Amino acid sequence: AGAVLAELDPAALQLALERAENDLLVKQDDYRVLLHEYAMLKGDTNTRNEAQIRSMMAKSGLAEAKLNVREARMRLDRSRLVAPF
Repeated sequence: AGAVLAELDPAALQLALERAENDLLVKQDDYRVLLHEYAMLKGDTNTRNEAQIRSMMAKSGLAEAKLNVREARMRLDRSRLVAPF
């Protein structure tokens, strides 16, 4: 990797990443609760299909939280301009 040519102040971007990571933890817990509730209603945790899993991920906000973390990391990574040589 090359030398750092320029860098924006990463404080706000780091904070955004931390917020996104914290939100992801909350959404993971929400997803686990939905899985548990589904198991209690159906009595069987092995019969979930892909559509049900995607639906629970959407209801819990887990899918969006994962995207938010990826986006925050990307923005933080792009706050540094590195020489290509």
